[in-house]
Amino acid sequence: VADKKKRKKENGANKVNTVKAQLKPERKKVRKKLLKSAKKEESLKGMTEDEECVNGAGEALDAMLADLGKVNNSRERASKLFQWLINPIPAKSFFRETWEKKPILVQRKTPDYYKGLFSTAEFDRILRQEDVQYGVNLDVTSYSNGKRETHNPPGRALPFTVWDFYE
Repeated sequence: VADKKKRKKENGANKVNTVKAQLKPERKKVRKKLLKSAKKEESLKGMTEDEECVNGAGEALDAMLADLGKVNNSRERASKLFQWLINPIPAKSFFRETWEKKPILVQRKTPDYYKGLFSTAEFDRILRQEDVQYGVNLDVTSYSNGKRETHNPPGRALPFTVWDFYE
């Protein structure tokens, strides 16, 4: 009888331990997510307005681009650059709440936030030296009463035509 009770206890304990072992990874995942979101909120709260005006992390564009050059994974580089572009909005919430649903305006207190990233001179150089095609690389569009209209002529996007559309 004592052996029978002992085996019952061990079997019951084994079942409990098995269930606990199955729940442990789930608890770790939930705990990790909570810690991650708490850290993200804390870092956003701790950010001053001046830091946001530089690029959200307090570093210059050149330094940020140099850091991106050290990242071998192209998806990770793209993700970090995109986050810099839309900062202080988290990329996950942007894709969940904004992407293809509503327009967004991210205002900066400094006009130099994006300086050096892309310019009209660079755009003009690309139009003159590269084979830019309407409908493939470039779309000329207008929006009127919420309706999009595309004005692409056929073929290559020539600089003088593109700048006429731009004006």
